Amino acid sequence: MPDAHSTNADRGAKGAQTLGGFEIIGKLGQGGMGAVFLARQISMDRQVALKVLPQRLAKNKEFVERFVREAHAAARLSHVNIVQAIDVGHDSGYYYFAMEYVDGSNLRAVLDQHGRLPEANALRTVHQLAVALNYAHTTAGIIHRDVKPENVLITGDGVPKLTDLGLVRGVGRADSSLTKAGVALGTPNYISPEQVRGEADLDGRTDVYSLGATLFHLLTGRPPFEGGTPAEVMAKHLTEPVPDAHSVNPEVSTAAAAICRKAMTKDREQRYPSARAFAEDVETALAGGHPAAVTRPSGRGLGGRTRRAVRHRRANTSPWPYIGGGLAAAAALILLVWLVLSSGPKATGEQASPDVVKAGPILTDRPDSPSAAAPRRVPDESQRTVPDPAPARDRTAELEKAATAAFELLCQAADEFVKAGDYDAAIAELKKVPSEYGAVSETFRSKLIASAKAKAHGLAEEARGKLGGPIAVGQTLLKSSGPAKAELEKGLAGLEAVSTLKFTPLTDEALGLAKRLRERLSQIESSEQAAAVAAATEQGLKQLHARNDELYKTYLAKCDEAKKKDKAKVEAKYGGEWTDLGNKLKAVKGEIDRLQGELRTVRRMEDEARRRLKEVKDRFGRGIRKKFRRYRNNPFDLRRRELEGQLSRARKEEAGLKKRAREVAIAVKGLQEAVDRRDRKRRKQVQGVYQQHRADVAAGKALTGEQMTANYDGALQLK
Repeated sequence: MPDAHSTNADRGAKGAQTLGGFEIIGKLGQGGMGAVFLARQISMDRQVALKVLPQRLAKNKEFVERFVREAHAAARLSHVNIVQAIDVGHDSGYYYFAMEYVDGSNLRAVLDQHGRLPEANALRTVHQLAVALNYAHTTAGIIHRDVKPENVLITGDGVPKLTDLGLVRGVGRADSSLTKAGVALGTPNYISPEQVRGEADLDGRTDVYSLGATLFHLLTGRPPFEGGTPAEVMAKHLTEPVPDAHSVNPEVSTAAAAICRKAMTKDREQRYPSARAFAEDVETALAGGHPAAVTRPSGRGLGGRTRRAVRHRRANTSPWPYIGGGLAAAAALILLVWLVLSSGPKATGEQASPDVVKAGPILTDRPDSPSAAAPRRVPDESQRTVPDPAPARDRTAELEKAATAAFELLCQAADEFVKAGDYDAAIAELKKVPSEYGAVSETFRSKLIASAKAKAHGLAEEARGKLGGPIAVGQTLLKSSGPAKAELEKGLAGLEAVSTLKFTPLTDEALGLAKRLRERLSQIESSEQAAAVAAATEQGLKQLHARNDELYKTYLAKCDEAKKKDKAKVEAKYGGEWTDLGNKLKAVKGEIDRLQGELRTVRRMEDEARRRLKEVKDRFGRGIRKKFRRYRNNPFDLRRRELEGQLSRARKEEAGLKKRAREVAIAVKGLQEAVDRRDRKRRKQVQGVYQQHRADVAAGKALTGEQMTANYDGALQLK
């Protein structure tokens, strides 16, 4: 992307370049907020006007915010008499704003070429602009704040289009980031009195005033107020009555003069209540009727509501108490813009500046007359003839005088910033000098640069002197091991006294030291407070310790109760079964003992029978064998077998009962261990609460019996 000041020839030599989605064709104009290029939107294959913020301004957050705000404000508006916004973005280090391309010139170029407009054409132009402003006020809720001929583009068909929304703001909303109370924003020749005073509560009537001043210029060929400096012009807006347009130009009708006078009433409560009312009066005058400005005073407030009572104004009518520090800055800015406009292409709010202004329908009394041929492009800015505003004077001397006056105004603005404690803004204001004066000689420009550097250096040294002493004291106090409280308070007071000064980076260092000193003081005060509390409440602390000991014992007893309850639950779950198993085992064991005793008896009896049979066998020999065989199934043998079977079954039952008893014993043991663990955990938590209470009481923390009880209760609530 070429620099905003590079020429078309330079860019042509480098070939076509793109920014975002736009192909740059050529340069249309140059203004304080950047250059405007003719470009082609690649995606839509159409020509657009591409406004580009220079990289030197892109580093300034305020300029970027104002630039983006202009694009966003324009995007909210869709009206035939307002230039349509297309896109805004950032690419290759440049911020750009694409808008509708108007193939024509601006209204100021028309005035420069023809002096003034016929009344009917001026009224038709202002009527369309008033309708557009009413749309912006009511539909989008924004005000323009910089209505002037330079910000009105004229199409080939004579249709006026409002542009350059760089100073827009929402109706009834203050913009603290980009608009400071007490700072005038606008163009001196068309600025409203409330803007000169830097008031924050602006509304649509501010645009009504500026549009009335524009109408005055269209009708008479000059602005309503003129002066040697911007400050003088703004002072006249505050104090002098509005000139009569008919007296300046007898061809102006009394109706048109009355419209100008009412629109430019210094008390906005007496102006047209809205741009719509302004447009209606202009329409009435065009139709040959009697405007309200002639026949009746305005009886409604903004938006058709009953007008508020006229606010009390100060008796002192001198403009300087209202202008404040912002007047110098605004005046310097406007004078710089005048220098650029007088020595180069006029591009503030315009897209093209042709050598020959088109004589379209806006210059004829016939509203339907055909437009003239398309305007010629500027072949090269360096070849354009600069008009001489004062032929009788030496051009170089005049430019140097104007540059010197502007430099002095910048110095005054810097001084105002210094009075407000903003050294950064003052130095930044002085840095504007080298880049704003291209019309004077290199020698003179070097002189201004040297003066600006010297003044900026002096301001920097002044700021360092004011901030350096308190900073050194603060650093010494922080390095010392135990500074007295009074010394810390004194050092903090010194830092706070200079912390309102804005001088990077010492201001940040001062603020950081002040913060650390406050922390040190806070620690000392906390220690003193703790000592005082401890001394004053020693008896209370003893009572808290005693209460804590009492609660500790109480909750240890509750731990015992909780353990007993847990054991009771285990007993309830397995106690009955365990007892039943014991009884069954006891019964089975008794049965086994009985069977074993009876079995022993039967076996003895069987052994005795066998012994006797053997004796018989030995005595009687073979003959007794048959009888012996019969005796094998004797009742002793059968009874023995029966008892052995019963004994086997009893032993199996005993084994099963013993197995179940072991399982129950294991389960009971696990539950008892769980009970013991819960008990230990409760006791540990209760003991932890006890120790924490002792520590809190020792540290001087305020504890109540209810709080301690709640803490102990929480220790017993186990999941």
